[in-house]
Amino acid sequence: MSSASELSDRIDASKLLDSVVMPYQVQSVSSQEIVNQNIESAKTWIYEKQDYLESLSFASPNAKYELDKAKNSLNEAKTYLANAEWTQKEGESYISEKEYQKAFFKYEYSKKMIEKSEPLIKEIDGFAQNAN
Repeated sequence: MSSASELSDRIDASKLLDSVVMPYQVQSVSSQEIVNQNIESAKTWIYEKQDYLESLSFASPNAKYELDKAKNSLNEAKTYLANAEWTQKEGESYISEKEYQKAFFKYEYSKKMIEKSEPLIKEIDGFAQNAN
């Protein structure tokens, strides 16, 4: 039989575990919403830039060079987007399994991937402008 003290210790340990799990649960769900919005925004920007670049054509070697740089930046941004989407799906899986800490860190990685794509998206405009 367990003594009252042992039972009390187990209850306290359970409360401690809940206090650790709950912040990750809240953080992971909050991060999930932010990441989902950021990914959708990045997708829109990236594919608008892709459509724009595909509509351009230049005869000048210098303009073609600038267009190639813009396309390289686009491809790199798309790679970061793909990484963000992949870890977003992993985060969703972890949330469904109630592994909130793992989900939180997957979403943090997704955020970093989107952040890395943002300057590349801005570069595209600069390169395209130089090509014109």
